[in-house]
Amino acid sequence: MEYLNLVILYKQSKFILSICMFPILAISAISLNQTDTTQFLCRHT
Repeated sequence: MEYLNLVILYKQSKFILSICMFPILAISAISLNQTDTTQFLCRHT
């Protein structure tokens, strides 16, 4: 029984972590894309 509870807790924490991480990853990806595009534009103008 205890093992099952641990597995459920692990899955829940992984789910919560993914929810917390998604916006952070999205924001970092967006900011990376913005810096890349601005550098690209600056180079080619």
